[in-house]
Amino acid sequence: MPCLCVEDGCGSETQSEVEDSRKSVTEQTDNSADGQTPPQQPSIFTLSKKEVLDPCWYCMMSLIREDLNLTQPLTQLGGEASSPPPGGKSPNYQTDPRPHFGIPNSSRSTPFPLWGSRGPRELRKGDEEEEEEEVCMSTERDLARMSLHTPSESVSSEEEQNGTLEESTESPDSSSGRHEQAADVSEWDESPASGWDLLPDVCLQHVLVWLGDRDRARASLVCRRWHRATRSPALWRSRHFHLTGRCSPGRCSEHDLAVGYARSLGAFLEELEVLVALPYRCRVTVARRLQLALRALFQGLCGSGARLRSLSVRNLQLQRDAWSRSTRNAIVHNLAHFLGHMATHLLHLSLGGSRMTLAQGLKVLKALARTQQHLNSSGGKGGGILSLDLEGFFAPSEPVHTHPPFSQLLGHFHRLEWLSLSYSCVSDELLEALGSSQQVKGRGCGSLKCLRLKCHNEEPHSQVVWEQAWASLVQRCPKLCVEFDVEGITNVDRLQRILLPRVPLVSFTMSECNFSEQDVNPKPIFRDILPHFWCQLQVLSVEIDNCYQSVDEELLELVMMCSQLDSLMLNAYLELSFVEQLLEYCQHTSCPIRSLDVKVCYLSEGESHEEVEEEKLRELLSYHSHFVHPALQLSVELYPIK
Repeated sequence: MPCLCVEDGCGSETQSEVEDSRKSVTEQTDNSADGQTPPQQPSIFTLSKKEVLDPCWYCMMSLIREDLNLTQPLTQLGGEASSPPPGGKSPNYQTDPRPHFGIPNSSRSTPFPLWGSRGPRELRKGDEEEEEEEVCMSTERDLARMSLHTPSESVSSEEEQNGTLEESTESPDSSSGRHEQAADVSEWDESPASGWDLLPDVCLQHVLVWLGDRDRARASLVCRRWHRATRSPALWRSRHFHLTGRCSPGRCSEHDLAVGYARSLGAFLEELEVLVALPYRCRVTVARRLQLALRALFQGLCGSGARLRSLSVRNLQLQRDAWSRSTRNAIVHNLAHFLGHMATHLLHLSLGGSRMTLAQGLKVLKALARTQQHLNSSGGKGGGILSLDLEGFFAPSEPVHTHPPFSQLLGHFHRLEWLSLSYSCVSDELLEALGSSQQVKGRGCGSLKCLRLKCHNEEPHSQVVWEQAWASLVQRCPKLCVEFDVEGITNVDRLQRILLPRVPLVSFTMSECNFSEQDVNPKPIFRDILPHFWCQLQVLSVEIDNCYQSVDEELLELVMMCSQLDSLMLNAYLELSFVEQLLEYCQHTSCPIRSLDVKVCYLSEGESHEEVEEEKLRELLSYHSHFVHPALQLSVELYPIK
């Protein structure tokens, strides 16, 4: 059974056919009044078990699956659940008065068409009810509009004329009762106006910004003006999707919503974030479903002509066994094809956590670099990627620093200002390529301002990077700032080869470093390595397990030495005396620290010992709270270790 809605490009009946079918139903109703039993005509909502519903994409996305009593999935009802209407014509979303946000109706009331009836959401009524409602509406139109009508109370201009004519032909005796009832119904309308009906479109859009998708879909059914307000491009600039590959029965999946959003509202989209969360234990079919969803999402964005300025596809983790070989290759091919065709307006790109092989990662970067090279040769103003996040882009076992093609590809990004990489990608060739790519014509210095490096213990980090390479990069990019994130590395010699004195280090984070063994000493890190950056270090975050090695004295000397330190976060085995000396230092006007977060770990000897330590900390904070700088964000907590 074809869909009964009238939409450009929808393979359904025309308007004249729909009107002929309604006239035939009216004639059969008149025959039933004479004693004849007309045959039952199936509607779009009352279907027999043998009939198959073939709705268009708008009908399917605007109705509830349970209300239609559908036992088969949406993908079997005339193609994909989110496929656009066939017919060769693309629907005009700007003039379409019906909601098509790709969001199913959340109400569980009796389903009814959102169009083709008297009002956006109105059930068929009998003749007496229609006449009674027309009289009520004519009376309300004579009164001042004090509130916004619900969708069932909205009336078109044709109905207003018909209602006026019918009211004028009624006799006084037959219409007096109806007028009294109408007056009773509209008594609540005489209260002071709420202002929603007089709210300007600009203010209405600001209100709709704070609503969710379901509330916006309901607001679009209030009236035509509200529907136009919900179709404002400013409301659909940014979107976040969380894809897991799982499907819940009885409700529209996140994958269908993402694809429907891309096809219907992708033209308005500027910022897209896709977080892939593959379950820990999942079958190959789940990964395959997720790959198909990503392919449909990219195709929908290409078909709608999206002009993305920010794209984030994170946490693919293609090294997991749940991805088959063909599925991995399909995802890489789809991503490379999308970036090769849709990265013209892209300014920010994040592909962190993809965990691709070297060949797969180079294929994606080649497609992206080809677009950047075309923008540079064409001389387009404002074109080119500004920030690129490739942290965890390659698998942990890939020694990317030994492959020169990676450095050559990054040399095509001439407008880079922010770059995030794993330390396994860093080499002398990479630093040379980044420095040479910034020397474009008409620019005195490079544009690279921030280089963030993540050094993990499970990734290759034993390569030697010469200090002269860092000095050359800093000379070409004088505004360059380096942020280091070290995780799980306790070898002091390796850290000394990584943190060279010529590195413009402004942020250092050290996490998950276990120094519980007595032969591992963390003191040289704070005493010999980090003091080289005393004049530029701004953020220091230390999270270590040093139950056998005390670092209170070394940390305090380092903090007092750094003249630009703005944020300090410590999570280690410390003494309360260290906290007291640190608070005394924060009382001085020359202290640059404005954010202090200290988590003091200590070995607990019982509940009484814990109570004593908490009381000492309480007295310490109450005393120094009156002397520290008012702009200081202070947080000190105790963590007893049993």
